[in-house]
Amino acid sequence: AVGRSLPRSAAEFEAAVDAARARVAECGDEVVRVVRATLAALKDTNGALELLKGAAFAEARASLRSSLDGLLAPGWVRRTPDPWFHQLPKYVRAAHRRAERVRNDVERDRKLQAQVAQYQAALSALDRSADAARPAPERERLRWMIEEFRLSLFAQELKTLQPVSAKRLDEQLRLAQREK
Repeated sequence: AVGRSLPRSAAEFEAAVDAARARVAECGDEVVRVVRATLAALKDTNGALELLKGAAFAEARASLRSSLDGLLAPGWVRRTPDPWFHQLPKYVRAAHRRAERVRNDVERDRKLQAQVAQYQAALSALDRSADAARPAPERERLRWMIEEFRLSLFAQELKTLQPVSAKRLDEQLRLAQREK
């Protein structure tokens, strides 16, 4: 019922239930499609990470693993909100592209990751100081904007869902900090 008014009568409620019931299989199929695409991309990404052996790639490898662990933490299918859930395969493919590209230019990867790291650290600090029981839509938005920023830096050709930049992240960080 996102974006719709709540039913005000038993008849409206029954109509809403019937409409939702008709879409259950369709929604289930979509979840399966996204999960399969995400796991296929993860398999490719893990293969690319296997090739990043040696001390020169340790920082990038750790950063990629941390990013993937954050995206696909236990419960990721249930916990990832729309519209971000549908973007997960793209975010994992971006990690794959990064893993492939870091072999050619470790220093470039390090500079790009430093841009992401400052926002990731700020979000982590907000998460630690926040009341877990209290909704935090601005912090949640910041979390996914960071993923979009990572995508824009490491795999521009995959295209972000929304415009994102350091300036936009700074503004979203201010909104998230006020939310505390």
